[in-house]
Amino acid sequence: MKTELVIKALDIAKDNGFIALNAIFHSDRGSQYTSKKLEEWAIVNNVRLSVGKTGVCWDNAVAESFFQYLRMKCFI
Repeated sequence: MKTELVIKALDIAKDNGFIALNAIFHSDRGSQYTSKKLEEWAIVNNVRLSVGKTGVCWDNAVAESFFQYLRMKCFI
């Protein structure tokens, strides 16, 4: 995944009203999420970036469970 794809997805979400002012975007430490381009996008769009600690998966467990639930309900 490239930074441009993440930014495009965030732009679509913002354009459709799914990103509130001063929203927090939490992710893992992938290079696309820690890039300068994404940081610049976040500043311009009033979004705060948040990344989990290295080797700690629990902060993302709730979101992963939710998306698994959606996959099972939407694609079965």
